[in-house]
Amino acid sequence: MVRESGPYASDLGLASVLEEVGVDADALYAAPPAERFDAYRAVPFERVADRFPDWHLSMSIAPRYEHVPTLSHLLANVPHVRIAESASLAETEWLDNSLDDFYRADAGPARAAPGDVASVELVQPELGPGRTHGWLADGVPIDAFKTLPEAYENRTRYLDAAGEPTSVVAILNDGEMRDEHAEVAALYRRRAEALDLGVSLRENLAVDELATVFESRHDLVHYIGHCEREGLRCADGYLSASSLAESNAQTFFLNACGSYHEGIELVRKGSVAGGVTFNEVLDSQAATVGTMFARLMVNGFSIERALDKSRRRIMTGKDYAVVGDGTHVLTQSEDFVGADIQVDNLGDDRYRVRYFMDAPWITGGAFRSYLQETNETHLLGETLEFTIDRARLLEYMAVADTAVLYDGDLHWSDTLEEKLGRE
Repeated sequence: MVRESGPYASDLGLASVLEEVGVDADALYAAPPAERFDAYRAVPFERVADRFPDWHLSMSIAPRYEHVPTLSHLLANVPHVRIAESASLAETEWLDNSLDDFYRADAGPARAAPGDVASVELVQPELGPGRTHGWLADGVPIDAFKTLPEAYENRTRYLDAAGEPTSVVAILNDGEMRDEHAEVAALYRRRAEALDLGVSLRENLAVDELATVFESRHDLVHYIGHCEREGLRCADGYLSASSLAESNAQTFFLNACGSYHEGIELVRKGSVAGGVTFNEVLDSQAATVGTMFARLMVNGFSIERALDKSRRRIMTGKDYAVVGDGTHVLTQSEDFVGADIQVDNLGDDRYRVRYFMDAPWITGGAFRSYLQETNETHLLGETLEFTIDRARLLEYMAVADTAVLYDGDLHWSDTLEEKLGRE
C-alpha cells in the first residue's frame, strides 16, 4: 500500500485506507526498514481488514530440521506460514466408484489395457488464510500443491537460461490420445514466436529415448500416455523416474493415470514443479485438462493456477494436482499476470464481467483492467465487476487472450468471441 501510495503514487483505489489508520505513506516510503516495520505492526488493521483481498499464499509446513533451509526460499515470497495439520479423507468424499467403467482402464479391444495404477493416500489439509495453498509435510493433500525442499533448491539451476528460447517437448506415447497431442502442439506453436518457444514433438518413445528427454535440458515436458506402477509406459517397457541420473526438465505435465509418484521423483531428481494425477482419468477429460493447461502455462499463469483452472472443467478435477513449487511461472504473458474472467449473460444485451488478477509468486502488486474507464489501480486479489453491452464485450474478447468462464464452461477468449457473435 505504501509503495503504491507514496511519492510515486499510482492512484490506488484503496489509498484512503492509509489515512484512516494513520499511515503517512510519503514519510514511511523513505524511512529505514525497522521504522517502517514498527509502523506497520502498530496499524489497527482489523478495522479495515474486510476491505482487502485474502493473502496471496499460505504454506503449511511440518516443523522439521530438514525444512529449515527451505524457509529462506519461502520467506522471500512472504507467505502465511503455519504448522501443517490434516485429517484423513473419507472415500465418499473423493470419487464415485461408479465412474470406473469410463476410465482409461476400459481401453477396449483395439488397445492394450493399462496395468495397476500406483495408489495414493490422500489427506484433507487444514488450509490457512490465502488464495493459493502449499503443503510441505507428509501426506498427499487435496486443494494444495505438494512441495519438497528440492523444488526450491532446483529452481536456481535454471536461472542461467535467461534470454534463451523456452524449450517445450510434447510427447505422445498413447495413440488413442492423438487429438490431444495435435491440439497441444498447435497451442505451443501458436505462441512460439511471441514467447520465443522452441517446440519439439515426439511419438512412441522407447524407455531410453524418454529418459534422454527428461535428462536433457528442457523447460516443459508434456507427456501424454499411460503411467502404471512400473512407471511411464513406453514403446518397449516402462520408465521409472527413479532410474534417471537426474531430471533437467524445469517443469512437466504427466497427463497419465496415477502419475503422482513419478512426478514427486522428478522433483527429487531436479525439476521445479509439475502437474500429475492421483488416479485413473478419462481419456476425454485428460484431453480437456491437457489442452487448457498448455495454453495457460504459455500465457503466464503459475503452474498451480494453470492446473487449477484446467481441472475445473471436468467432473473428476480433484484427480489432478501439482507437485513441487506451485507458484513457479514458465513464461510471462503480455499482462505479466494472467487474469481470471467470468462473464454472465444478464439478458437485454447486457453482460456482467467479473475480473480477477492473482499472482501467488508476487508479494503485493497492483493492476488495471482494460474495461475500467479510470486510471485507478487495484491490489492483486481484488475482484472488479463491470456491466457492459454485447459490442463492448466482443471488443474485449478480441484483445483479452485468456480463459473466460461463461455459461458454466471455460472458453478461451477468441473462441468465446466467436460463440457470442453467433448468439
